[in-house]
Amino acid sequence: MFAPAKKLLVIPMLLVFLAGGLFQAARCESAPRATFYSYIRALYYAKRVKQVSKYWIKNGRVPMDECMGTAEQAKLAELKSGYIYEPKILTEVIDGNVCTMKGVGWGSSQGHRLRAKLDVVMIFEEGSWKIQYYTWQGEIPGHY
Repeated sequence: MFAPAKKLLVIPMLLVFLAGGLFQAARCESAPRATFYSYIRALYYAKRVKQVSKYWIKNGRVPMDECMGTAEQAKLAELKSGYIYEPKILTEVIDGNVCTMKGVGWGSSQGHRLRAKLDVVMIFEEGSWKIQYYTWQGEIPGHY
């Protein structure tokens, strides 16, 4: 007689545990997001453009790989001038081989550090996600 009563108590307790958050889904980075974060880390430490060109789609990667000498250093300086600090992707939409991401981070322009909005477009190419382009925008306080 007590066994059915115990079963009735187990079900509500199990529901409370599930609703209470004891069991949570694993939080995983998506492949495009992880690739972009990896690129940002690599760009920060890069001394040569070839260290980061592998993250770009073929149309952008091939010209980077062909740069040498001062052209290579100029390209690396250009990539670093668009650097976004501490990016955080907030939304991500994957549609076939294209991934569009939006996020926030910190940008630097004219000696000012500012909060920036980030837009990233990635393409699935040659078996992995590659950056097609990314941009950020922010406002320098007091400048219009």
